[in-house]
Amino acid sequence: MKICGACAKSLPKEDYSGKQWKLNQHARRCKWCIAESCPLRVAAVHQAAEPVARHDGPPCWICLDCGPSPDGELPRRDCSCRGETSGFAHTQCLKEYADKKTFHYISVVL
Repeated sequence: MKICGACAKSLPKEDYSGKQWKLNQHARRCKWCIAESCPLRVAAVHQAAEPVARHDGPPCWICLDCGPSPDGELPRRDCSCRGETSGFAHTQCLKEYADKKTFHYISVVL
């Protein structure tokens, strides 16, 4: 079992190509992350996670997760971004991002 640097899941050897299996965690991506073009995370999670059967949809640009959010929602695109994976985000991630930005703006202005 090794941890994928994109989805941070602990996966068995058969879920990686031979080349990816030899890379270190910060450069390694599982077959599903490669197929879905999931980017490597800056700091991959060091906890072992449950193995997954597959990934769904494009990655969220905020949390970089390719799968559904904890409430089961897939990333969606409500903008005019172009490209197969550009501009997708979970609604909850967008809400938290907006809350943080609003709080920062208010604290700077006041």
